[in-house]
Amino acid sequence: MIGVGDDGLVYILKRVQDGALVPVSEYVCTRMAAAIGLAVPTCEIAELPGEEHELCFASREEYGAMTQRDAAALLLNAQQLRPFADKLMQWYAFDLFAANVDRHVGNFLIRHSMVGAVMLGMDFSHALLTQGWPRTLPPMGPCNTTAVQRTLSRVVPYPAEDAARVMNRLAEAPADWLDECLRTVPAGWINDKLRADVCRWWRHGRQRRLRLLRSHLTNGRYLQLFPHSRRA
Repeated sequence: MIGVGDDGLVYILKRVQDGALVPVSEYVCTRMAAAIGLAVPTCEIAELPGEEHELCFASREEYGAMTQRDAAALLLNAQQLRPFADKLMQWYAFDLFAANVDRHVGNFLIRHSMVGAVMLGMDFSHALLTQGWPRTLPPMGPCNTTAVQRTLSRVVPYPAEDAARVMNRLAEAPADWLDECLRTVPAGWINDKLRADVCRWWRHGRQRRLRLLRSHLTNGRYLQLFPHSRRA
């Protein structure tokens, strides 16, 4: 759904009826990505008009965004894609952590700005809680995310060190970060048991997942991109 907020801006909306855990996964992933320095559209929790006072996830429309067709053409052009190589690696590392199985080309939003084109990540409806979170044992199987990484890494080399940067930022996030984030989530989006389980995992299991991801990113299980780095 698309709606106009009280602020007069346009938002893309995700409701519980779109998938029981879609709104909370969208909200947590968007907030988490922003917290570690990845560019994402501004998100809010919005109330729909009507007597039921339904709450939904709202992602603000990014003005100046390229059409999906133009963005896809950019992503497959080595010269145009090269300035975004570090961002692609950062998003790949984040998606591996969040078990995002659906990072297809249309989920990279590229918009014009005063300093040129900028890349944002969006759409986490197939990540985190919707994937039976917490998943503690990488590697991720074949999916859109790994297929797109293979395709784009053939277009331009990914700088491998940017994966470590994302992993380090996730590792350094406060132990109570997820608790604080979920406190702002409507009660109907996540039950108390799951809320407690994922917060406990964030405090005590997150580092293990990051260690496993670091291992798989350096032993080649995930990377067709390290051969590029060696040749470079």
